[in-house]
Amino acid sequence: EPAYQPGTVAFVESFDIGPEQEHLDLANHVGPNLWPVVPGFREAVWGCYEVLEELGDRLLVALAEMLELERDTFSRWRGPLSRSQMRLLRYPENDAPLDEINVGISAHTDFECFTLMYQTAPGLQVKNVHDEWVQLPAGPPGPSGHAERVRARGKRRGVGPGALPGRP
Repeated sequence: EPAYQPGTVAFVESFDIGPEQEHLDLANHVGPNLWPVVPGFREAVWGCYEVLEELGDRLLVALAEMLELERDTFSRWRGPLSRSQMRLLRYPENDAPLDEINVGISAHTDFECFTLMYQTAPGLQVKNVHDEWVQLPAGPPGPSGHAERVRARGKRRGVGPGALPGRP
């Protein structure tokens, strides 16, 4: 995973998948998923991907209905090459100091319509409507008020285990 900001070092490993493609298509930047040989991994990750794809489809319909548009206003534009991508991130332990240079993943803006996140350890920060970095709690989203876990075009960064010094 690259460092998105000049002068930062990202300490993150990623695994990306998208829709299953039979052949490499360089013109459209798609191809087969490359799966590691780990018992049960492909089935578990692909099962999660399929559930999140369905959730994404439902969110597109819900957004259209909320805006009082036709149900398929957004979903009609989805096709085999415009499906979701799923990225699994792992932040390996390291001896680098936790500061503005050594980060889990640099600050960046996602380009998707929706970004659905689930984190199992602290460290994720997002910018709120006041352009302030806010530390998100780890654990499953739920009725406890973690609405910022689902962001539309929000800027976010991971800072590894714990928060950056001087950040909430």
